[in-house]
Amino acid sequence: MIKRMAFILLLIMSFIVVTGCWDRVELNDRAFIIATGIDKDQESGKMVTTLQVIVPEKIDTATKKGGGENAAVQIVSAKGSTVYETLQYIKFELMKKPYFQHNRILVIGEQAAKEGVTPYLNFFMRTREGPERSIILVSKGNASEILRWQSDVKKIPADYIEGLVHGEDIFSMTSTENIHEFMVKISGNTTSPYTSGIEIRKNEESGKEEAKVTETAAFKKDKLVGWLNLEESKGMQWINNEFGTGIIETGYPEMNNENIILKMIKSRTELKPKLKDGKMIMTIEVKGEGNIEELKGNVALNSQKVIGNLEKNISTEVKNEIENCLKQAQKTLKTDIFGFGEAIHSKYPKEWEKIEGHWDDYFPGMDVEVNVKIKIRNTGMLIEPI
Repeated sequence: MIKRMAFILLLIMSFIVVTGCWDRVELNDRAFIIATGIDKDQESGKMVTTLQVIVPEKIDTATKKGGGENAAVQIVSAKGSTVYETLQYIKFELMKKPYFQHNRILVIGEQAAKEGVTPYLNFFMRTREGPERSIILVSKGNASEILRWQSDVKKIPADYIEGLVHGEDIFSMTSTENIHEFMVKISGNTTSPYTSGIEIRKNEESGKEEAKVTETAAFKKDKLVGWLNLEESKGMQWINNEFGTGIIETGYPEMNNENIILKMIKSRTELKPKLKDGKMIMTIEVKGEGNIEELKGNVALNSQKVIGNLEKNISTEVKNEIENCLKQAQKTLKTDIFGFGEAIHSKYPKEWEKIEGHWDDYFPGMDVEVNVKIKIRNTGMLIEPI
């Protein structure tokens, strides 16, 4: 009896092992995707998927520039009605199954983004490889142009673009969201998504084409409705508490040239909705502290009065950036990319129920107060400028 039970148990375990591997794909039969591009073909109305595929045997031997026979990546593209259909064509061309677990970047073309990104993001959220942490970028033009661009400094172009995006965070120019963050905002009613824009520009000095993170793509639900320029993007980062330890370039009051570099050591923004006479008002409270990293000019930072004037000037500049961003978002784009709706829902849930259904109409006319206070904690070792 014991031997019979042991045999049955062994048989069950063998079935578990077998069924767990029934759909296994060997490494040699996989095409490892590092970046994906989605476009809308204007003539046919179909979508175009472009993939940047790693060529493992070329990684060590590839030249720095991505093009040529020794390239570390292969670019493939296909047209179809759905992402799944295009991938079937690509699978046939590569004779391998596209594998997205290592996908880092999803670039969506401007036209495709205007028509709505949900069908594309749904596919990537559902695929078992789980590339939902891939960062989303919106291209000025076709996404395929971004994926086909070759870097002079990186073997894998996607590596350069990923470093470029994260590098922009240091200088507090634009913000980027991943697929998961995007879908969470699309499925909710309190905040609209946004992410960085990217384009290929020709360097005026070298004449070479370069990938540049330029503006911020603003969405209403899943559709691209417009762009924030770099100054407005900085204002958005302040509002969304994303500026962090960024850099501020400024000047002393009554001096025309920007000659002081302030590195923030900390910053914090709070959104404070309040009801006044039955009307909802949003207050944006910004506080931050920074150190002077560089001084160009003849300003002697040796008195509290001088420091106080500089702090006031910096605070005013930040406030202007915020107000410019608010104007663009409320009056032109008419989309809540700041989470005002979420802040109201959290503090005034009953009031939110009243305005939720017409939030898109309510948001553009909402009164907003902006209070900014930036302090300088350290001016450096020098008392007098050199």
